[in-house]
Amino acid sequence: MNGVPAGDYSLIWLPLEGWDTPTPPQETRTLSSGGAVSFAGSYRRWTGRVQVDVAPEEIPAPWVLTGPEGTVQEGTGRALLDELPVGEYTLQWGEVDGWFSPDPQASTGAVERNQTVVWEGRYAPMPGEVRIVVTPDTLPAPWVLSGPDGLTTEGAGEASLSDLPTGDYTLTWGPLEGWDPPSTAEVTGTLDPGGELQFAGNYERWTGRVEIRVEPEEMPGQWTLTGPEGPARSGVGSSVYEAIPVGEYTLRWWHVDGWIAPQPSQVTGVVRRNETLVLEGRYERAVGELTVRVLPDGLAAPWVLTGPSGFEAEGEGTRTFTGLNTGPYRVVWGEVEGWTAPAFPTNRTLPPGGSVIMEGAYTASTGTVVVAVEPEESEGAWVLQGPDGTVDSGRGTRTFTGLPPAAYTLRWFATPGWEVPDPATVDFTLAAGATETIAGTFRAGSATLSIFFRPSAIPAPWRLTDPFGSVTTGEGTATLSGLQSGRYRMTWLDILGWTTPPTVEIEIAEGETASVQGSYPLMRDPYATNDSLSRVAALGGPLVPADDGTVLLETEVARLDEDGRSRFFGFTSDPGSAIAVRVDPLESFGHPLDAQSLGIRIWRQDSGGSGGWTLMGQLNLQPRGASEYHSPILYSGPGFAGDGTWAAEVYSAGTRTGRQLFRVRVSNAAIAP
Repeated sequence: MNGVPAGDYSLIWLPLEGWDTPTPPQETRTLSSGGAVSFAGSYRRWTGRVQVDVAPEEIPAPWVLTGPEGTVQEGTGRALLDELPVGEYTLQWGEVDGWFSPDPQASTGAVERNQTVVWEGRYAPMPGEVRIVVTPDTLPAPWVLSGPDGLTTEGAGEASLSDLPTGDYTLTWGPLEGWDPPSTAEVTGTLDPGGELQFAGNYERWTGRVEIRVEPEEMPGQWTLTGPEGPARSGVGSSVYEAIPVGEYTLRWWHVDGWIAPQPSQVTGVVRRNETLVLEGRYERAVGELTVRVLPDGLAAPWVLTGPSGFEAEGEGTRTFTGLNTGPYRVVWGEVEGWTAPAFPTNRTLPPGGSVIMEGAYTASTGTVVVAVEPEESEGAWVLQGPDGTVDSGRGTRTFTGLPPAAYTLRWFATPGWEVPDPATVDFTLAAGATETIAGTFRAGSATLSIFFRPSAIPAPWRLTDPFGSVTTGEGTATLSGLQSGRYRMTWLDILGWTTPPTVEIEIAEGETASVQGSYPLMRDPYATNDSLSRVAALGGPLVPADDGTVLLETEVARLDEDGRSRFFGFTSDPGSAIAVRVDPLESFGHPLDAQSLGIRIWRQDSGGSGGWTLMGQLNLQPRGASEYHSPILYSGPGFAGDGTWAAEVYSAGTRTGRQLFRVRVSNAAIAP
């Protein structure tokens, strides 16, 4: 300060928060006139200390300390900061590679006078990665990894293991069939925080030797060798492969022109450690088979065959050559009278060990054959045969063109309803360019067959089979006309109550009138089946004289159909027996009784050898009125007494409108209603 008057001056130092007052706190000075005085006071700042600790201690962890009035201090690792002005401070921890920073990453606190503040930053190690590298890289080599805190992991082949804790690790390589493991079977390393640790192991393959032998030695045999790994190896001739990996190998032999490859075409063997696998193959000179074939077979057409190395051969017809060298061959075809030779030579290549057929097809000059059938409606059957067997068969008129000149035979065959032309076989020769007409006249069938029966009143069914196997059926007497000559078979069919005659065969000549008779004896067996609804029924017997007792033969119900055909009821009698026949009409299927429609005939079989039947009596039943039914009829009399075989025929005597049921009774005495 200037212009201050002289005199004594005193200065008192006042206290200031955060600072120590100068000592002494009061000073006095005398200011002389024109002179100067000065007062000096030194304030000391209040201070404290900050202790920075890092765990683990070896980590060079960076930090920044920010204090009052913007002061900044930076450092690394553990430190003691002294003489720091009191006030509020903030410590910021920095990042360290491989470690997680302290949490929280910033801490704030007050530094007080003559006090020490301690800040500790604890860093946690980051997990790391262990990589296992195997050579070769595709090999599944086994290994075991051991680490801190008892950690153990097993695996095979290359691997990358992440999130592993830091520390010391040991990798142990395992054995692998076919390979030598690394020279150091156990390897140790340390995994740093957040770092990477690599273990590498080199396996050496077991090896052997492959020897490929080709025979003959001068033969450039071609082959391909494939094994358990790596590309296929191909070569020519004999070869040797050293230090080849052990395993299964396949050798395939390839085709070489002019040679036959070894068989089988591929062989397989196993290469073992420090051993030699020998694969051998022998090639053979290739020869083939060649056939010169002339068509059609049997034609002696001439030809000339040429081939490699000046080969030449002549011949005719079909011929086979063996042991020929492979290569191109050529056949030139010669001329044959009546035939057209192939237009061009035939060229083929004979492959090694193979065969070829060189064909030459000759075309014959052709002719025409006309098969003429008369009359047209006969559609007569025939077969035409030529030099190569059956040419064709058919019916009716037909024309063949393009036939080769040769000897032919035409045969006429039986045709239903027609007689075969005469002669039945025609041989002829067809010349080139000619037309041969073979005519055949079929004659209509003119034979007649009459069919008879004994007894004639019984319409027995029959079946007639003609010479062609066709069947005609009928019933009762008949006459068949317009038949073809030949052998026929007549089969008589069964009628219940009558004995069926045996089947007969009839030979009928053209234009002949023949006859056949079927004799049906009545069945005499009293226990024969009695089907009352059949057309013929056997009632049994015999009837005896009345003094010997009463005999009653009956059918409870029988039927007469609308077609009006009769029903027969056979029985037998002894000498002296009386015969009574009674027919009682019954209600029938909703149709009213119509007794007027029924009649009775009595037949007796002749006792002579002819076995014929004689009508002994007949009666038509008559009603008493339009709405009345006839009372039971007793039909007997002395004229019917006698022994023999009898038949009672029930027939329709008038117009009927429906089927009629009735009852039949036969006795040697009067029959009650």
